[in-house]
Amino acid sequence: MMHHALRPHPDRSSLMTPERHQRAMELFNAAVGLSPVERPSFVRRACGADVDLMDEVASLLTWDAPTHPGDSSSEDGRADEDVGRGQIPGRIGPYDVADQLGAGGMAIVYRARQAHPERFVALKVLRTGGADSLSSQRFKREIDVLARLRHPGIAQIYDAGTANDGGAVVSYFAMELVEGEPLTTFADAQFLDRNQRLQLLIRVCEAVEYAHQRGVIHRDLKPANILVEKADGAGRPRVLDFGIARLLEPHEAGSAFVTREHRIVGTLAYMSPEQLNGDHAIDTRADVFALGAVGYELLAGRTPLDVSCLSMISAIGRIRSQTPPPLGQLQPVCRGDLSLIFDKALAKDPQERYASVAAFAEDLRAFLENRPIQARALGRLYLFRKFSQRNPLTVALVGLSLITLIAGTVGTSLGLLAARRANLELQDQLAQTTDSARFLVREVVARLDAVAGTAEVRRAMLERLLAQIEDLRRRDPRNLNLMEDHAVVFTCISDVLFPTDRLNEALDLRHKALDLYRELADLDPQSPARKAAVSIALVKEGDVHKALTQWDLAREHYERAYAIDQELVASEPDSIWFLDDLAWSHDRLGQLAMILGELDEAERHFRSRLAINHRLLELAPDRHATRHGIVSINTLLAELAQRRGDEDSRESHLRAAYAAAERLAAELPHHRLYVEVLCHASRDLGTFLAGSQNAADAKPYLDRAVQLAARLHALDPGDVHTLNVYADTLLYRGQMFLAQGDRALADADSQMARQLSAGVQDGSTKGQQSPAASRTRSAP
Repeated sequence: MMHHALRPHPDRSSLMTPERHQRAMELFNAAVGLSPVERPSFVRRACGADVDLMDEVASLLTWDAPTHPGDSSSEDGRADEDVGRGQIPGRIGPYDVADQLGAGGMAIVYRARQAHPERFVALKVLRTGGADSLSSQRFKREIDVLARLRHPGIAQIYDAGTANDGGAVVSYFAMELVEGEPLTTFADAQFLDRNQRLQLLIRVCEAVEYAHQRGVIHRDLKPANILVEKADGAGRPRVLDFGIARLLEPHEAGSAFVTREHRIVGTLAYMSPEQLNGDHAIDTRADVFALGAVGYELLAGRTPLDVSCLSMISAIGRIRSQTPPPLGQLQPVCRGDLSLIFDKALAKDPQERYASVAAFAEDLRAFLENRPIQARALGRLYLFRKFSQRNPLTVALVGLSLITLIAGTVGTSLGLLAARRANLELQDQLAQTTDSARFLVREVVARLDAVAGTAEVRRAMLERLLAQIEDLRRRDPRNLNLMEDHAVVFTCISDVLFPTDRLNEALDLRHKALDLYRELADLDPQSPARKAAVSIALVKEGDVHKALTQWDLAREHYERAYAIDQELVASEPDSIWFLDDLAWSHDRLGQLAMILGELDEAERHFRSRLAINHRLLELAPDRHATRHGIVSINTLLAELAQRRGDEDSRESHLRAAYAAAERLAAELPHHRLYVEVLCHASRDLGTFLAGSQNAADAKPYLDRAVQLAARLHALDPGDVHTLNVYADTLLYRGQMFLAQGDRALADADSQMARQLSAGVQDGSTKGQQSPAASRTRSAP
């Protein structure tokens, strides 16, 4: 578990200043492009009589290998489990050795049994061949570090000493044996959601902050060094491996220090840029960066920057120069404040990072509790927005009064403004009043949309707000923002009416909104955003016509939106958002054509959407929404093939949907929607195979579908939607068993499905839908 990367000669380490280290990197960069035969002579010529510089460049060349460059700390016992595996000693000191857990260049870790008290321990033994002065110092330093730390989130040291091993005296220490899984592995296996993962990360932060308060910087935080044990049904993270930790003197805690060894130590994918400079002048903010990288991977399913297939020098260059994509770009559920938190934690400049791990953890807690975060400037509307997220119903009731208050303020402000138009302060007051109205439209009402039972409250707020915005527009008719808000309120009211079958009222409001969006686009013809808004408004109105079975009018609106989307893509061919809108237009028109029996037209649109999805993958390979789209469109193409009686094509598209769904769930195994997508894809393919000539191949797919459905149901046993998915999937598998003549298994699945359905009927389940409640293929 001890770590080192570029191991210095103890007498020369003090000579390698950051400037000289940079010179060594420059020479390495030049040498790495040469053949192995040419490199030695180049290094000798470039370094001349400077032996220390020559050794440094040679060391870099030795370590430059594309196999495992992401981890420059190769002495992690878990990573190098087979290194140095030889004859296991029977006993070391008072410990009976049971097995070897791992080994590195300097130490070996064993599982050993202690007699008094009786328990298993992790026994770390300094290699006999590695016991030079530097290795011994590092080994003793790790003991000193662990001796300072007594925290439930950190593996504890029990004992340290020396023992005779085959005639040689070896140093060892015994510590708590942690039986757990790496942080990310545990979270994925347990299907933890976003908030549960954040809670785990906060507990890790608490342990690391405790170490910082005692003058210890870990310097190699990564998922493999954070094992999670199952305790009382929950996960308890434990921080391990302080082999390259640094001790600060009491007066240095929280301040920078310069290490004795100007060498890269740690794991590249999680290392801060300043740590890549050879550990020069780093402080606790290096651990903040590492925890940011760990949390990013925990939530996004990948490290901030992928350096897994790069040589060390290329990896270092990428980490120093490239900015990782915002977390919210990879995980939609992490947009907004959470994405900003990780942007701050992963800032390349330590001054822009959180000052401490405690501050990072506090912002994570604030996010979970819908409180304001420090990573964002705290304006008054932002503060109120956070309050509204914590108390949406309270804000709804207060909002009705606030709208009236706004009206009074506007009236007073405008009356004074008529008399004193030059008074900038009163103009600001009018602007603030308008901002407050916009806030109610865009934040409070939107938040209430996700709260069950608030439809009437939303409608009352919106209708009162509509009157106030109309009054504001009469007084300030050229205000484009108010015109846009007017359209938004029309649309929001229609969204409240649409599910209640008050379709004609919804249609009238959406038509008014469309007129306003068109007027805005005419006033600002160069704005792509204005054109995109018209496209969305056309779709909204088309959706109502479709619900009214007015197929021709629905198609007319969808085709107009499609024409705008085509125009926008032509103007910006590589715009992900415009391409995505165009893909949805093809989807919409294709589904409408299939309803009308126009199968050739449907196929044309579906294949166009599939082609756009593949283009989106080229532009943004990590965009999971695109892969989800590929699953969806292949499912539609399979349905189309079924209607045509083309079973070969149907099977091909079902397999393509399954492959895309499998990759999606593998990349984000904790994402419930994508797990459900894989469940449906497995079920669809298995059901098809069960009715084909390959019936024997159906069982693995239906078994997997049942397993996934069961896990989704176990995550939230009271959720009606996941319960129905589980019951339906059991019935599909039961039909397969029945067709194969296995009535006992068919009856077992049928009985389980009936029991689940009975749970819905007796009211023992919740009525709300899960986040994955729909497989709808309409526009988002």
